Amino acid sequence: MSLSGYPDVGKVADVAAVLDCDPRTVYALIEEGRLDAVRLGRNLRVTRVALMAFLGITDVEPSAAPELRIVEGGGG
Repeated sequence: MSLSGYPDVGKVADVAAVLDCDPRTVYALIEEGRLDAVRLGRNLRVTRVALMAFLGITDVEPSAAPELRIVEGGGG
Protein backbone atom coordinates (compact mmCIF):
# COMPACT_ATOMS: atom_id res chain seq x y z
CA MET A 1 0.00 0.00 0.00
CA SER A 2 1.23 3.49 -0.73
CA LEU A 3 0.67 6.52 1.45
CA SER A 4 -1.87 7.79 -1.07
CA GLY A 5 -4.01 4.72 -0.32
CA TYR A 6 -3.74 5.14 3.44
CA PRO A 7 -7.06 6.06 5.12
CA ASP A 8 -7.49 9.10 7.39
CA VAL A 9 -7.33 6.72 10.36
CA GLY A 10 -5.70 3.37 9.78
CA LYS A 11 -5.01 0.11 11.56
CA VAL A 12 -1.58 -1.16 12.52
CA ALA A 13 -1.75 -3.51 9.54
CA ASP A 14 -2.30 -0.51 7.24
CA VAL A 15 0.77 1.24 8.67
CA ALA A 16 2.80 -1.96 8.26
CA ALA A 17 1.72 -2.17 4.61
CA VAL A 18 2.81 1.43 3.93
CA LEU A 19 6.14 0.92 5.71
CA ASP A 20 6.56 -2.58 4.21
CA CYS A 21 7.35 -4.04 7.62
CA ASP A 22 5.96 -6.48 10.14
CA PRO A 23 3.07 -5.22 12.31
CA ARG A 24 5.20 -6.01 15.38
CA THR A 25 7.60 -3.31 14.21
CA VAL A 26 4.74 -0.81 14.13
CA TYR A 27 3.69 -1.81 17.66
CA ALA A 28 7.29 -1.30 18.79
CA LEU A 29 7.41 2.17 17.20
CA ILE A 30 4.20 3.10 19.03
CA GLU A 31 5.46 1.66 22.31
CA GLU A 32 8.72 3.62 21.98
CA GLY A 33 6.75 6.82 21.37
CA ARG A 34 8.19 7.28 17.89
CA LEU A 35 4.79 6.89 16.18
CA ASP A 36 1.67 8.47 17.64
CA ALA A 37 -1.41 6.30 17.98
CA VAL A 38 -4.86 6.36 19.49
CA ARG A 39 -6.22 3.43 21.47
CA LEU A 40 -9.84 2.49 20.81
CA GLY A 41 -10.65 -0.25 23.26
CA ARG A 42 -8.11 -2.98 22.55
CA ASN A 43 -7.23 -1.59 19.12
CA LEU A 44 -4.67 0.97 18.06
CA ARG A 45 -5.26 3.43 15.25
CA VAL A 46 -2.77 5.73 13.51
CA THR A 47 -3.94 8.86 11.75
CA ARG A 48 -2.65 9.82 8.33
CA VAL A 49 -1.22 13.01 9.89
CA ALA A 50 0.70 10.99 12.52
CA LEU A 51 2.08 8.64 9.88
CA MET A 52 3.14 11.56 7.68
CA ALA A 53 4.86 13.20 10.66
CA PHE A 54 6.71 9.95 11.39
CA LEU A 55 7.85 9.82 7.76
CA GLY A 56 9.01 13.43 7.93
CA ILE A 57 6.41 14.72 5.49
CA THR A 58 5.80 18.26 6.66
CA ASP A 59 3.36 19.66 4.12
CA VAL A 60 0.54 19.37 6.68
CA GLU A 61 -1.14 22.37 8.26
CA PRO A 62 -0.07 22.56 11.95
CA SER A 63 -3.70 22.80 13.04
CA ALA A 64 -4.39 19.54 11.20
CA ALA A 65 -1.72 17.70 13.18
CA PRO A 66 -3.21 17.01 16.61
CA GLU A 67 -1.01 15.62 19.33
CA LEU A 68 -2.05 12.02 19.85
CA ARG A 69 -1.12 9.66 22.62
CA ILE A 70 -1.97 6.19 23.83
CA VAL A 71 -4.71 6.31 26.43
CA GLU A 72 -4.91 3.38 28.79
CA GLY A 73 -8.12 2.13 30.30
CA GLY A 74 -11.50 2.38 28.83
CA GLY A 75 -14.85 3.74 29.36
CA GLY A 76 -18.09 3.46 27.84
